[in-house]
Amino acid sequence: MTEKNLDFLKKQKIIFTLPEKDIENEYKIEKYQRYKKWLEEKWKEREGGFVEKLLLFFHEPETFQFIVEISNYGPLGSYNPQNNTVTINLNTPFDPIETIKHEMVHIMVDPFVKKYKISHNQKEIIVKTISKILK
Repeated sequence: MTEKNLDFLKKQKIIFTLPEKDIENEYKIEKYQRYKKWLEEKWKEREGGFVEKLLLFFHEPETFQFIVEISNYGPLGSYNPQNNTVTINLNTPFDPIETIKHEMVHIMVDPFVKKYKISHNQKEIIVKTISKILK
């Protein structure tokens, strides 16, 4: 996914990581398991009703589900609105909880971005504004 979007990522100055050698030699399941456990603990501590507020803001049912995936590569945070998936890069120097929340907002605004042909920069402003409102 990252390789096919390299030009966009570079143009938008989006930070991302790629394998240094090859994924098969770098992959360590224990690293993912430790990060997942840590991330789940932090999410429980700091979620603070964010998902409920987000769904209410966009008039979505409480049953709406997000999926969070962990990656060692790609952008520091990304989203896929087709399956409501947020991907967090475990190498992010930024707050991963805030990044996950940010990407969840992206999923919710995506239909409007497409409908109104909103530019990438405008989309980021909208997402940041909604995130601040929901804090």
